Formats: sequence, structure tokens, C-alpha cells
Amino acid sequence: MVKKRSILLIYRYFYPDPVASSKHFSDLAQSLFNKGWDVYVLTGNRMRHQSGTLPEYEIWSGIKIIRTEIWDIFNNFNTKKSKNLFFDKSILEKIFNTIFFKSTKKNRDSILKRFLEQYSLILNWKKKLTDKNSFFNLNNIIFDKIFIGTDPALSFLLFPFLKSNFKNSELIYWIFDLYPDIFYKHFDIPKILNFNRYFRYVDKVLYLDSDMKNLIQKRFLGKKLFCATPWGFAEPNLDEYFENIKIKKTEKESDFKNLVKAEKLIILYSGNLGRGHSFEDFLKLAKLTEGDSVEYIFSSFGENWERLKKVQNLPQNLKLMSGVSYEELGEYLSKADIHFLSLKNGWEGLMLPSKLFGSMAVGKGVIFSGSSNSSIAKFILENKIGNVINSENIVQMAQLIRKIIKNRDIITQLGENSYNLYKKLYSKNVVTKYIENVIA
Repeated sequence: MVKKRSILLIYRYFYPDPVASSKHFSDLAQSLFNKGWDVYVLTGNRMRHQSGTLPEYEIWSGIKIIRTEIWDIFNNFNTKKSKNLFFDKSILEKIFNTIFFKSTKKNRDSILKRFLEQYSLILNWKKKLTDKNSFFNLNNIIFDKIFIGTDPALSFLLFPFLKSNFKNSELIYWIFDLYPDIFYKHFDIPKILNFNRYFRYVDKVLYLDSDMKNLIQKRFLGKKLFCATPWGFAEPNLDEYFENIKIKKTEKESDFKNLVKAEKLIILYSGNLGRGHSFEDFLKLAKLTEGDSVEYIFSSFGENWERLKKVQNLPQNLKLMSGVSYEELGEYLSKADIHFLSLKNGWEGLMLPSKLFGSMAVGKGVIFSGSSNSSIAKFILENKIGNVINSENIVQMAQLIRKIIKNRDIITQLGENSYNLYKKLYSKNVVTKYIENVIA
């Protein structure tokens, strides 16, 4: 009998957590299992937006899941056992010195809390990987591949340990968010630490776009680099939908035009509105089109979502709504006519708004707020799936919105372009198959 190839996936969130990144790793795990892989997953025991804990061990659709808790390092630090779990005492001291002496007072508590939470999770993963008495006994498994993501942000601290304990395993790193760079950017910490020695243990790297590739090429010099983007949360079949629109326009042109003119144009921002995102350009656009037949809806979470909720005198055509469940997300995204995306200037390459692919999957055009020189802006314009808004062209964008209100053919074409491009190059089946080939 041919021995099954085995793979260990390591990521903070996994099934049944409904967040997008959990879905990506869960989808990939299922696809690998269906291709004959023996799949193990090392993850956390808490979901991102829900309270409570998940069972330590579970077999889901043939996939073996091992979950570890997040605990307080200070309650365990004085024991000999916990001291031995620390990867590098000098690095630990440097990180704490950075937090307390190089960051602003405002950021210290937030940085420390996040650091301790993430570091404790990594320590528990390390403990689980060396525990010979655990249920699945990971220590005795010879993994062909180890596939690890960027949550927690400090997951790269595991690399030397993984290569030391699983010498024959190929280590593959999928970068959703670029750390430690975002850590520095997010908390305004100077780049005084050098983590490059950790990255030399990686065999293959998956990145999201050309801006990210430009930032990591020196860091992963000599490593194999591959571009692999996330896929949409919902993937409806819209072939018939777009065909029916064309038929309606041909057969009942006047009735169709009257119908779309009677409805308000709906522009939606959904999902994370964190520090790497912005909303200021969208507010200005809403103000300029306050008297037009358009409605802007924000349904979000994150640091800048909290800021947005505190803004006084919001435009009357802008609504803030609580988020919908992930089960309802596909239908929710489909109800809007256009989707908003954003990436702050200076954050190019550090992350990529994954909601772009969610918008494409449901056949929607996008309006992107960010640098016109970014790879995502160029991607949107070159593929004719949307437009780019910034402080210099808000008046022109308002004029375009008025034009779209009168002629919905514009957004229909953007949506069809989005959907066809997604189906061809960025769908779950296409990307997971590509990643499987990289892994193999």
C-alpha cells in the first residue's frame, strides 16, 4: 500500500470559526484531504468574534484538528518548564525593551496585550508538538509538508523549532499580512529588531501581490516565491444572471431602464475597517452626492470602524449597520451595486484587502480608496473592474456616480468583468489547485 503523504497546517483560526481566513485554511485542508493527503491542523481554541472555547481534539471531515489555549505568560513564566519553552531570551528582552522604551505610552498596553496573547499561543503550539502523550502524538509523525500562515503575527518564531524537530519536512509560509512590518507600522515602533534569521528556515513562500513581493524578495533571497490570493467567501453561479440582464435590455429596453432608475444606487463597505484601511475619501464622496439617488452603507468592525461610529454629522445618505452572519454574507454582498475597498497610503505590500476577491466572486465592481500607484489600483483599472478614488479626484468620482445612476450598464459591465476574471483565475477551485501544486 502506498503511504499517504502527510501535511500539518498551522494557523490561529480554523473550522468552525466563520472568519474569512479560517475558511481559506479550512477549504485548503478539505481540498488536500480529498486529494489523498493525511491532514493535521494545529490551531487555537477560541473563535475570533465569539466567546467560549472549542474542544482540544476533533476529527472533522477526516481532518485531525488539535487546538491549544491562550494563557497568561506571567502566570507560568517562573516555572522551569515554561522557561524552556521560550525560543530566544535575547529576542524576548529586545521585544519588551521596544515596547516599553520605543513606543508611545498610548500604545504600550495594546502592544503588550497582543504580544503576550500571540506568544502564549505559539508556546502552547510548541508544547503540543513535543508532547509524546497527546492524543494525535504529533511528535512521532513524519510530516512531508508543514504549511503555516501569518496569524498569529509572531508565527515566524516557530520556524527554527519546526526545522529542528521536523528536519525532513518542507516548510511553506503563506503571507496574508506581512509581519513584523505591520507590527511596526500599526504601533509606530521603530524597526530596531532584525528577524531575518528566522525567515531563512522557510523553503517556499506564498504572497498576495506584486507590492508584497517587492518587500519580501530580499528577506527570502534564494527561496521559491509564488503568488496565491485568497478566494471569495461566497461563489454563486452568475452566468445565467448576466445573460438574463442582456436579454432584458434587448427585449424590454424602456421598461428595464425605468426599473433601474427607480431604485437607489447602493454602495457597500463590509468587513474589516482596521488601521490599514481608511474611510475619509468615502465620506467626502457621500457628502458630494448627498442629494443624488445613492446610498452608502458601512457594515464593519475594526479600529477605524470604531472611529467612524464616533464621527459627528455623517452625510444623510450614509448608513452604519451591524454586520450580518457569515451564512448571510453572500446574499448581503449581492444586494449592493458597487463595493468599496480601501488601503491606506504607505500600507502597500503589507496587506491586501481580501474583500476584493469576495466582490469579484459575487459579480460586483469596486471603488478603491488608496494609492493609484499600488498594485491593487493598477489591477482594478487594467482589468476594468472598478475605479480608484483619492483626495485628488473625489469631484470626478461624484460625477461618475451620477452618471452610473442614470446608466446602470456601467456597473453591470464592471460586475461582469469582475465575475468572469474571478471565475477564470481567482476562484476557490483555481487557487486551491494552484496551492496544492506548490505544496506538492
